[in-house]
Amino acid sequence: MLTPILESHSHSNPNVPGGPHGYDVTNYFEAAEALGDNEDYEALVEACHERDIKVIFDLVINHSAEEHPYFRAGNTGEGVADGDQEFFRSLYQYENSYTPKTYAYWSGIPRPRLRLACAAVVDSRGRRPLAGGRRRLPV
Repeated sequence: MLTPILESHSHSNPNVPGGPHGYDVTNYFEAAEALGDNEDYEALVEACHERDIKVIFDLVINHSAEEHPYFRAGNTGEGVADGDQEFFRSLYQYENSYTPKTYAYWSGIPRPRLRLACAAVVDSRGRRPLAGGRRRLPV
Protein backbone atom coordinates (compact mmCIF):
# COMPACT_ATOMS: atom_id res chain seq x y z
CA MET A 1 0.00 0.00 0.00
CA LEU A 2 1.24 3.44 -0.90
CA THR A 3 0.65 6.23 1.57
CA PRO A 4 -0.59 9.39 -0.14
CA ILE A 5 1.78 10.36 -2.94
CA LEU A 6 -0.10 13.40 -4.19
CA GLU A 7 1.28 16.92 -3.99
CA SER A 8 0.90 18.06 -0.40
CA HIS A 9 2.11 20.63 2.07
CA SER A 10 4.05 18.02 4.05
CA HIS A 11 5.80 16.55 0.98
CA SER A 12 7.08 19.98 0.00
CA ASN A 13 7.88 20.95 3.61
CA PRO A 14 9.45 17.85 5.21
CA ASN A 15 10.10 19.63 8.52
CA VAL A 16 6.39 19.99 9.36
CA PRO A 17 5.17 18.05 12.39
CA GLY A 18 4.57 14.42 11.52
CA GLY A 19 7.07 14.50 8.66
CA PRO A 20 6.30 14.15 4.95
CA HIS A 21 3.12 12.05 5.20
CA GLY A 22 0.98 13.39 2.32
CA TYR A 23 -2.31 13.53 4.20
CA ASP A 24 -2.54 17.31 3.64
CA VAL A 25 -3.16 17.34 -0.13
CA THR A 26 -2.72 20.56 -2.10
CA ASN A 27 -3.23 19.08 -5.59
CA TYR A 28 -5.30 15.95 -6.27
CA PHE A 29 -3.95 15.58 -9.81
CA GLU A 30 -0.15 15.61 -9.40
CA ALA A 31 2.30 13.32 -7.64
CA ALA A 32 4.48 14.98 -5.03
CA GLU A 33 7.66 16.29 -6.63
CA ALA A 34 9.71 14.77 -3.81
CA LEU A 35 8.44 11.33 -4.90
CA GLY A 36 8.74 11.76 -8.66
CA ASP A 37 6.02 12.73 -11.10
CA ASN A 38 2.86 11.19 -12.54
CA GLU A 39 4.86 9.27 -15.15
CA ASP A 40 7.06 7.78 -12.42
CA TYR A 41 3.97 6.66 -10.53
CA GLU A 42 2.46 5.10 -13.65
CA ALA A 43 5.75 3.29 -14.34
CA LEU A 44 5.79 1.95 -10.78
CA VAL A 45 2.24 0.64 -11.09
CA GLU A 46 3.01 -0.97 -14.46
CA ALA A 47 6.16 -2.62 -13.07
CA CYS A 48 4.18 -3.95 -10.12
CA HIS A 49 1.43 -5.30 -12.36
CA GLU A 50 4.00 -7.04 -14.57
CA ARG A 51 5.04 -8.91 -11.41
CA ASP A 52 1.44 -9.63 -10.36
CA ILE A 53 1.69 -7.15 -7.51
CA LYS A 54 -1.41 -5.10 -6.79
CA VAL A 55 -1.01 -1.45 -5.79
CA ILE A 56 -3.36 0.14 -3.29
CA PHE A 57 -3.43 3.91 -3.59
CA ASP A 58 -4.32 5.76 -0.38
CA LEU A 59 -6.47 8.59 -1.74
CA VAL A 60 -7.40 11.21 0.84
CA ILE A 61 -10.62 12.84 -0.34
CA ASN A 62 -12.42 13.83 2.84
CA HIS A 63 -10.07 16.68 3.73
CA SER A 64 -7.34 18.82 2.18
CA ALA A 65 -4.49 21.04 3.27
CA GLU A 66 -5.16 24.60 4.34
CA GLU A 67 -2.91 25.47 1.37
CA HIS A 68 -5.26 23.78 -1.15
CA PRO A 69 -6.43 26.38 -3.72
CA TYR A 70 -10.14 25.68 -3.04
CA PHE A 71 -9.74 26.17 0.72
CA ARG A 72 -7.74 29.35 0.25
CA ALA A 73 -10.33 30.65 -2.22
CA GLY A 74 -13.11 30.01 0.28
CA ASN A 75 -11.25 31.37 3.26
CA THR A 76 -9.69 34.50 1.74
CA GLY A 77 -11.16 34.84 -1.77
CA GLU A 78 -7.66 34.33 -3.19
CA GLY A 79 -7.64 33.62 -6.92
CA VAL A 80 -11.39 33.81 -7.55
CA ALA A 81 -13.72 36.36 -9.09
CA ASP A 82 -15.88 38.59 -6.93
CA GLY A 83 -18.84 36.68 -5.57
CA ASP A 84 -17.24 33.23 -5.90
CA GLN A 85 -15.60 33.10 -2.47
CA GLU A 86 -18.81 31.89 -0.82
CA PHE A 87 -19.10 29.03 -3.31
CA PHE A 88 -15.61 27.72 -2.51
CA ARG A 89 -16.27 28.25 1.19
CA SER A 90 -19.35 26.01 0.84
CA LEU A 91 -17.12 23.10 -0.22
CA TYR A 92 -15.77 22.89 3.35
CA GLN A 93 -17.34 22.39 6.76
CA TYR A 94 -16.93 25.08 9.41
CA GLU A 95 -17.23 24.95 13.22
CA ASN A 96 -18.36 28.59 13.20
CA SER A 97 -18.03 31.57 10.88
CA TYR A 98 -14.24 31.58 10.93
CA THR A 99 -12.95 28.21 12.13
CA PRO A 100 -12.83 25.33 9.62
CA LYS A 101 -13.96 21.96 10.91
CA THR A 102 -10.96 19.67 10.67
CA TYR A 103 -10.84 15.98 10.00
CA ALA A 104 -8.39 15.44 12.84
CA TYR A 105 -5.21 16.88 14.19
CA TRP A 106 -2.10 14.85 13.68
CA SER A 107 0.84 16.38 15.49
CA GLY A 108 -0.77 19.81 15.19
CA ILE A 109 -1.53 19.65 11.46
CA PRO A 110 -5.06 20.88 10.72
CA ARG A 111 -6.78 19.42 7.66
CA PRO A 112 -10.01 21.21 6.64
CA ARG A 113 -12.89 18.77 6.11
CA LEU A 114 -14.66 18.78 2.73
CA ARG A 115 -18.44 18.53 2.30
CA LEU A 116 -18.50 15.25 0.39
CA ALA A 117 -22.26 15.48 -0.16
CA CYS A 118 -21.68 18.64 -2.20
CA ALA A 119 -22.01 17.76 -5.90
CA ALA A 120 -19.34 20.31 -6.79
CA VAL A 121 -16.71 18.44 -4.74
CA VAL A 122 -16.93 15.23 -6.81
CA ASP A 123 -19.21 14.59 -9.73
CA SER A 124 -20.69 11.20 -10.62
CA ARG A 125 -17.77 10.39 -12.90
CA GLY A 126 -15.14 11.44 -10.38
CA ARG A 127 -13.99 14.30 -12.59
CA ARG A 128 -12.39 17.50 -11.41
CA PRO A 129 -15.07 19.69 -9.90
CA LEU A 130 -16.15 22.73 -11.88
CA ALA A 131 -13.90 21.99 -14.85
CA GLY A 132 -15.15 24.28 -17.57
CA GLY A 133 -17.83 25.66 -15.26
CA ARG A 134 -18.80 29.29 -14.85
CA ARG A 135 -16.51 29.89 -11.90
CA ARG A 136 -12.81 30.47 -12.44
CA LEU A 137 -10.76 28.04 -10.40
CA PRO A 138 -7.84 29.31 -8.34
CA VAL A 139 -4.47 28.24 -9.68
